[in-house]
Amino acid sequence: MKRRSILKGIGVGSFSLISGQAISQNLTSSLSQPKKAPNYIPNCTFTPEQVEGPFYIDTGLVRHDITEGKPGAPLFLNFTVVDTATCAPMRDAIVDIWHADAIGYYSGFPEQGKDGNVDTTGEKFLRGTQITNPHGQCCFRTIYPGHYTGRANHIHLKVLLNQSTLVTTQLYFPDDLTDQVHQAPPYNKNTERRVRNDEDILFTEEILLNFKTQKQAYGYEAEFVLGVNTQQS
Repeated sequence: MKRRSILKGIGVGSFSLISGQAISQNLTSSLSQPKKAPNYIPNCTFTPEQVEGPFYIDTGLVRHDITEGKPGAPLFLNFTVVDTATCAPMRDAIVDIWHADAIGYYSGFPEQGKDGNVDTTGEKFLRGTQITNPHGQCCFRTIYPGHYTGRANHIHLKVLLNQSTLVTTQLYFPDDLTDQVHQAPPYNKNTERRVRNDEDILFTEEILLNFKTQKQAYGYEAEFVLGVNTQQS
């Protein structure tokens, strides 16, 4: 390749671009030079595999901010990649993510939407790759994903090392937080029925994103420990 606490009371339409850029830069700087990262992560477990799905593209875009101006509630994702054999954080792991926009469309594909008349061929919004720092960490700036027919809100993710895929999975969102986000535009313009986590045949609690409990002025912030097996063939 190239390259269960929930936030409460945060409005999704009032975040300034300046504050978003500022926190994005601060998060990136913090993860680039961590001060007191642990040498191992206790109780690390392998992240459950999930299907890749039909919308994967190897864009080769190594970037922290994957929004490309797409409207939606700002979302900051912090990942730590861990080798489950030793519980040691992994440096230089490739974390590749992609997800739908607020209305439920993916970049790069034709025939989307209820009538199949949405074509995003050639676009690359809400896709990107980061490489973990010496303490196994990386972060992304994106937006809270929307929903589409038959699926609960989710983010697709791959972890690779030395050209080998270590895990392909999907990460999910707490339903009551998604309820809140989808009350505001542009999410409330989506007329597709929203599937809740317990209705999604792929959902499992083990891959539910962990959101910070305190109110964040700049948007939503979540974290997840990605456990991988480096000994797999």
